[in-house]
Order: sequence, then C-alpha cells, then structure tokens
Amino acid sequence: MLDRLQTALDGRELRFMEVCGTHTVSIFQSGLRSLLPKEVTHLSGPGCPVCVTHDAEVAAFLDLAGRDGVIIATFGDLLRVPGPGGRSLKHAQAQGARIEIVYSPLDALNIAAANPGDTVVFLGIGFETTAPTVAATLMMAEQRKLDNFCVLSLHKLVPPVLRALLDDKDGCGVQAFLLPGHVSTILGLEPYGFLASESRVPAVSARMARLESSGTITGYQAQVDAPKLGYMVKAFINLDMDPQRKPEFYPYIQSCPHVVECNCVTGDYSMLIEVLFGTTQELDQFINHLQQFGRTRTQIVFSTPVEHRGVPVAEPEEKQ
Repeated sequence: MLDRLQTALDGRELRFMEVCGTHTVSIFQSGLRSLLPKEVTHLSGPGCPVCVTHDAEVAAFLDLAGRDGVIIATFGDLLRVPGPGGRSLKHAQAQGARIEIVYSPLDALNIAAANPGDTVVFLGIGFETTAPTVAATLMMAEQRKLDNFCVLSLHKLVPPVLRALLDDKDGCGVQAFLLPGHVSTILGLEPYGFLASESRVPAVSARMARLESSGTITGYQAQVDAPKLGYMVKAFINLDMDPQRKPEFYPYIQSCPHVVECNCVTGDYSMLIEVLFGTTQELDQFINHLQQFGRTRTQIVFSTPVEHRGVPVAEPEEKQ
C-alpha cells in the first residue's frame, strides 16, 4: 500500500488532517507517521472537546462559578483547563465556588433536585457526539419539573470547523480530510458535501465499509494503558436493581464515561458494572450516585492476568 501511495504521489506533496481524537490515538499508537513517505504530512485536527475550549469560554465558566446561588456541574476534565490569567475552575473551587464533578449529565439533575434554592448549570462541551446526551438530560429535567437546572451549551460543530480551516489561506494548507467516524455516524455525509462541491478537497469517512455494513465490525476503540492515563483503580460493581427502573437506569449508565462495561446478569444482583477511576475517593463518590438505583457490592481489582481481548476469528477458507 505504501508503494502504491508513493507511486500515486509521483513526487507531489500531500497534507492531510484527521479531526477525531480516536484517530489521533490510533495513528500515534500504530506508528503510522513514521511509515508515511516524506512527501506526506499528517496533521492532527481539532478532535478533542477539552482542547478546543476557548479562553473566553473558561472565562464564562469562572463568571458563573463566582455568582451566588449557582452550582456548576461539570466533567472532571474541565477543572484544570486554564483561562484568562491562567485561572481555572480548580482555582475557583479552591476559593469556595460550588463546583460538582459529575460522571454523566444526568447526575446534575440529582444535584438540582437536592438544591431547589440554587441554580445548577451543567457545562456542555464537545461535538455532535455529546450533544444528544445533553439534550436527553434537558428533556428529563422537564419531565421531572426541575426549573433550577440549565445548560451552558458550548458544543462545537465539525463541518463549520473544516470550512474555517479551508478558508484560512495563511493556515495549515490542508489538502485532504480523514473525517471523524462517530460524528459522521450522527450527521451522515451530506453536511460534508461542500468539501467536494465547493473546495474540491477529498475526504474519507468509510472505514472497512464492507465489514461495517454487514455488522461484523460494530465499533472501534484504542487499546490504552489505563494507569498511564491516571486510572489507577479498576473495580467491578454489582447492583441489585428493580427491573422496573431499567428505562431510567440504562440512559444513566450509558452516559457515565468511567463505566467500561455494564452487563445485565443472573444471580443475586441484576447488573455487573466495570469501572475505571483515578482514586478510591472518586470510586466511592460514583458508588454513592449509583446507589440511587439499589444496593451495591464492589470488588476492587488487584491485578489482571488476562487483559480484555477479542474473540477468536477463524481464517476464511481459501477458494479452490
């Protein structure tokens, strides 16, 4: 494939950009950059929700956090993002601001219910992939009649970002895009149409399309070393829950980023949940939230002799 690429380039230079955090990690881990011909330049685009949070947005966070009667609900990733003068939400929290870390937007609803005299503001960041969960939270807030809950929506849209990159004549000079797979699943291909019709810039979103369309490949993920990312605590949580609460529980657990896997199982407990956390204190806080659905029993992992691995796949028989 590299030889074919070299031949197709015929000495010309090519600058392509991926705009997905998963692509960034995969390309880095696979060492793809080191394999590319010298004529090809790979650029990492704005695929990380936290990385694209602007100083002005952090300033708005800090302004809200400093107001009386306001509780900020946010993912922990945003706490240390610096704003004007290097100040962050972590600094504001240390100075007395009421800032609560949540593991799902739905957790913020419980904070609002427990503090009816305050306004709870959830900080909505990310791209098209995170917006639906936040929208579902607003719908649930309306159902629960929580008038003291609101969202500061600072979600970004990918297509306008690509247009801005192409319109910047003094910018990176990108000549092709590797489109974000998860975002494209939500948007479809139509919003990217301007890349071809107006800018004549090629873009690719189909990855192993045949296996995807057949349902053999159901998703993608990077295999990472969790402790190196700060996740030092792995645990399995058994949850005994009334089956009638499943419609409420499933959206909640699906939106919790620290939940690696959740299974409905037989036995004394109805759910088996695998989680990763940085500290036991964070694990304890999550369990406290989880116990709104029922009693729990937790096992903390000491070591993992066999890491998670894929199912064996038989080689297809060669055609005679």
